[in-house]
Amino acid sequence: MLLLTISLLAIFSGALAEAEDIDESADLGFGLPDETIITSTTSIPSTTNDPIPKTEIKHCGLFKNKTCVKRSDCSTTMRSGSKLIVDLKVRAKSGCHYLEVCCHPDDMLTPMNGSIPLGYKQCGIGNVGGIFMDLIGGRLETSLAEYPYMVAILDTGHRFICNGVLIGYKVVLTTATCLSPEQPLVIRAGDWDLSTDSEFVPHVDRGVQYRIVHQQFNWDSIKNNIALLVLVEQFPRVQHIIPICLDHNGVDLDYDNCFLTGWNYRGTKRLYPYTRNIVLRLDMDIEETIFPNTSSCSVLTAIPRPEQPMYTKGAPLVCPTESSRYYVVGAWSTSLNGAIQFTDIRKLKEWIYRELHLYNIVL
Repeated sequence: MLLLTISLLAIFSGALAEAEDIDESADLGFGLPDETIITSTTSIPSTTNDPIPKTEIKHCGLFKNKTCVKRSDCSTTMRSGSKLIVDLKVRAKSGCHYLEVCCHPDDMLTPMNGSIPLGYKQCGIGNVGGIFMDLIGGRLETSLAEYPYMVAILDTGHRFICNGVLIGYKVVLTTATCLSPEQPLVIRAGDWDLSTDSEFVPHVDRGVQYRIVHQQFNWDSIKNNIALLVLVEQFPRVQHIIPICLDHNGVDLDYDNCFLTGWNYRGTKRLYPYTRNIVLRLDMDIEETIFPNTSSCSVLTAIPRPEQPMYTKGAPLVCPTESSRYYVVGAWSTSLNGAIQFTDIRKLKEWIYRELHLYNIVL
């Protein structure tokens, strides 16, 4: 009788898990959902997005005697000296997030603080292949902290507003169309998947002290679509938070291998913990007609190599050097007929330096 009861419980549990599982391969963060309508790429951004969820204690297992914890916090998945494997095509199990594992109390480890201090000040350094984990099964998704210059611009309710890029430990570059007048903002660095706090390194939030919008920014033409955010406090110098390079005078950039990185804007509600909103990378071809760095026009156009619908407003257009050091050359302004128009940061460097000098900030 006892065996029969246990068998029935196991069958019921398996069926329930199967019913609750969602195929995450269908939710990789490409394009706007069908039910989302964006009326204008230059309108004041909405702040009605759902707040970024906080991690809650979740019990799991057949008898609910286990707990969902970060994979790095359980001895069954953590191996000394080796990276964790995260497969985006594997369905979530036991009700845990895809970055978590159902762990027995006896197997739990002391939560790790994966922040790795940096003893040098340098820009444009990436983490090839990411840190602490190897990501497989994705399409455009990047790995954890692969591009550590990315920041998310949030409202005070931690709702995603726009992408930004760190150009100094206290300065963020974005587009003016991302900002609403007088709206309080929070800048988040060191994040990777905005739908969870289960990454192996902690993100860091900072408030905004000053916002600087180009004096000749024009909503109609989108010319000079640039803004700087000066933070209340510097971000820490750690491996997963590193500014991108801005000034490339005398540096040969590889314009054949430029790309865009950013979070895809989402305005609809998704079921947690099955959603993902990971930093994406999209290879770009800069149009040759606007390629030369001699025109006075502050707009450049680029076409995505894989035709994937994305809406990563404010995201940086990045070009590498031969040694894979990253420089920002543009910021997503708007899109039209499959092409993306970027604010040409190369034409606005002097404005950036001049404005920051007023606040005694030297990049």
